[in-house]
Amino acid sequence: GASHDSDSDSTTLGINKFIRDNLLAARGELTLDDPTQFLSSNVVFEGHDMVTQTIITVQSITVWGLDSFQSIDLLNAIGRYTLNNVLVMDYLYVEMEMEAEMKASSKSNAVVVAPDSEPVVEKFSVGFGASGIEIDA
Repeated sequence: GASHDSDSDSTTLGINKFIRDNLLAARGELTLDDPTQFLSSNVVFEGHDMVTQTIITVQSITVWGLDSFQSIDLLNAIGRYTLNNVLVMDYLYVEMEMEAEMKASSKSNAVVVAPDSEPVVEKFSVGFGASGIEIDA
């Protein structure tokens, strides 16, 4: 059911308040500092060719909008053996902190031979979002 949210002075679903109070940080985000808690590996790319040896990993994942449910309609019988569920969210935004580590190839046919060189490490962010989300299953 809906309840009055004193913070934004508007009506909000109780699930949004529960999520805010129990899962989200002060700015409304959920951050996973160790993605391997939910993913089998934080490695998204690993490559080794005659130029470089490269590994790209996810360092953290932050999600905003988990408290933006507009409506939840669950377990509706729409047939004798069929249930329907509908979830509507205002938005979701995901940002991943990534790290790329590149070093000279160690293959026998390497173009650049630098076995003692330090790897180059670059940190970057990847973000994506969606608004007006409706899941009907």
